[in-house]
Amino acid sequence: MADPARTRNRRLLLALGLALLGGLAFVAADSAALAPDAAIREAICRRLVLGATEGRQGLVCSAWFAPLPTLLRLPLVHLLPDSLAGLPSRLISFFFALLALVILGRAARRWAGDAAAALLVLGLAAHPAFLMAALDGGDASLAACLALLAAASWVRWALEDRLTHLVLMSLAAALLALTRAELALWTAAGFAFVLLHETAAPRRPSQRQAILILGLLPWVYGIGLWILGNWLIMGDALYAFRGIPLIPAAPEAPFPSPAFPILKPVWLWPLLFPALLIPVSLWRREFAGLSLALLAGALPALAGGLDALGGLWDAPAILLPGLALAFLALARLAADSRPGPRLALAALAPLLTLLLLARPDALHLPAPTAPLREEQRAIRTQVRERIADRLPFAKVYVCGFDAFPMLADADDPLFLHELDFDFTRARQDYRGHALFLLVPRPEGREATASLHRKFPGIYAAGYANTLHTGDWGRWRLYELVEQPREEEP
Repeated sequence: MADPARTRNRRLLLALGLALLGGLAFVAADSAALAPDAAIREAICRRLVLGATEGRQGLVCSAWFAPLPTLLRLPLVHLLPDSLAGLPSRLISFFFALLALVILGRAARRWAGDAAAALLVLGLAAHPAFLMAALDGGDASLAACLALLAAASWVRWALEDRLTHLVLMSLAAALLALTRAELALWTAAGFAFVLLHETAAPRRPSQRQAILILGLLPWVYGIGLWILGNWLIMGDALYAFRGIPLIPAAPEAPFPSPAFPILKPVWLWPLLFPALLIPVSLWRREFAGLSLALLAGALPALAGGLDALGGLWDAPAILLPGLALAFLALARLAADSRPGPRLALAALAPLLTLLLLARPDALHLPAPTAPLREEQRAIRTQVRERIADRLPFAKVYVCGFDAFPMLADADDPLFLHELDFDFTRARQDYRGHALFLLVPRPEGREATASLHRKFPGIYAAGYANTLHTGDWGRWRLYELVEQPREEEP
């Protein structure tokens, strides 16, 4: 039976942690840049609250904006005023960073004891990459939390054979695939280890089948819901994944990630722990530890492969789960050892983190994103001035996911957001209007978007019956005309 005093103390610590979470989120709003994806996701949520078509499309139509992080922000965006934009994302990232520390601490305490668990949690909490993920409102802390839950539950299932851990592992894997589509490959590798384990386990065939079905069902169900959403909203069950073959054609990422290059010490040294766990697990003849080490090393390998293809859009969202799993691997490495060596191994985590914090650029925070918003407002104003002679019978289609933050604070009927633009439908919907198309430069993941996939080269040379009207930064304006005509001098 649980000690009432210990339970009361835990609840008090949880309440204090949540209060600290809210306070730090307000402070971070003025001291750290908001992740670019966070601004896009919050803008999608606002359009969902208003019942707009582009909100529903933005929820499901892109593999690079998987639906779960957007849905998690939706209640907070609905409850908080627009003047606190960015705060919902920061609260989400803080909460899942805190939950990741709880998951690591519980697993490490079970394997290596209280003191070692405290050292490991301290090492991860103070790591500069983890601190950045907890501040910027991005998806990295959510991905790290779910990866920790999946890996820790898998190890405990392999060691303890309790059904609860299998359910938690499969649920976390499903949610992880709905957080970052790239990590679906990693969860598939995890299921391969489950298959190997169950093949060698002494079970009856009916038990083995039931376990495999239970493990795969949440993952298949989650991906199936995403595919169903694409079919119902976009009219194409695989719409979100059509741009994946175009990844090598994307020349560069639109938002350079602070994780580049992957071989920076902040990401490289955690590979030491899985590398040490592999021979120790082979010596122990422990398949659970060996698979944990391989899963921890697979995440940096996945990031490296995506980087080589030019598809590492958000490096921390892939690399931070690898960092968290490296600490979990260290906890497993310290298991079943004497108290002295166990504490010495656990002390490696805060020691290496302190060495990273001693670097001059360890906690360098990018500037807030207010100048970017001002630039977006200026583009809208300049576009309106350029087509002033065509008002009020004019419409400007703004394409792509980058249009979400551009039009987030604009209540202007001149601008229409379009994620699946079609020339014929545009002319039919606004017959008699002067129609314009604002096209983003095809760089990074924007190069895989529907507009550039359906109309290759539209940014560079326009398309049938379009007339170049002006350039503003990475945006280019075209007018849709009935017949090609020469531009006036």
